[in-house]
Amino acid sequence: MRDHNELLNAIDDLDPTDRATNRIIKERFSRSRDALSSFVDLVQVSAKASVPIARFYEWANICVMLHVATLHIRELHKSGLLDQELDDAQEAMHEDIIRDLSGGSDSSR
Repeated sequence: MRDHNELLNAIDDLDPTDRATNRIIKERFSRSRDALSSFVDLVQVSAKASVPIARFYEWANICVMLHVATLHIRELHKSGLLDQELDDAQEAMHEDIIRDLSGGSDSSR
């Protein structure tokens, strides 16, 4: 099972240049995870039940991360940044395809 710090570091890997957004995502994740931790306390689980509970806990962590990501995507959509990011990604993809179809040579490299 991934530990809390490993998951927080994974958030930084999403976009290392956007520290403000990463901080907001980390705070949301930490609050959600704290709420989850109070619901399932692995220390109090007996040895027989620890594996299923640990699996539940890991899947719950994944659900929390998906929930936080969904909130972040909604905010990007409201601000218009999501459309801009998608347009930029699509333009870059088209440039790569054109470069590949034209022989794949790039004189700037």
